[in-house]
Amino acid sequence: KPGLSILLTDYHKIFTQDYVLPSGSLREFRWGAKRADIIVVTKTSKVLSPITRQSIKEEIKPKTFQKLLYSYIDYGPFLPIKGIDFVPDGRKRYNTIMIVAGIANTYPLEFHLKNFCDEIKLLRFPDHHAYDQNDIVRIMETYDGIITQNKIIVTTEKDLMRISRPEFINT
Repeated sequence: KPGLSILLTDYHKIFTQDYVLPSGSLREFRWGAKRADIIVVTKTSKVLSPITRQSIKEEIKPKTFQKLLYSYIDYGPFLPIKGIDFVPDGRKRYNTIMIVAGIANTYPLEFHLKNFCDEIKLLRFPDHHAYDQNDIVRIMETYDGIITQNKIIVTTEKDLMRISRPEFINT
């Protein structure tokens, strides 16, 4: 028996409105939430109004013993990929940002990056995707096909670990 049970639920798709795989993205039935000691609503905005918090609380209906918490993503600056000839030049805006992502929900990242560009080009891969040489070629062909010099590829740290394998760096 676990000593502490934590349930994470995405702000953009609260578990009460989701279904078990394969119909939805839940890994177990909603009634399993009653076992949680802590419920964390993830990917919220940095500032959450009291009205929004109350609305979420009414939606989730936590038990008296359950602690309801909120978390948000704090994005850092653009960083170069080791072995790639790109050094962030301090630009504040790009014509196009191409997102390469193998994550379940790209919406928060897309929303954040819209502040830095005129156009988002999303190259989506399945969650936990194991990139291969064909994927790297597809990424580079898609990037080369973007008609502007003022463009950048952005990926997550999670995807970076899968993409930056030594055999891919000089592709």
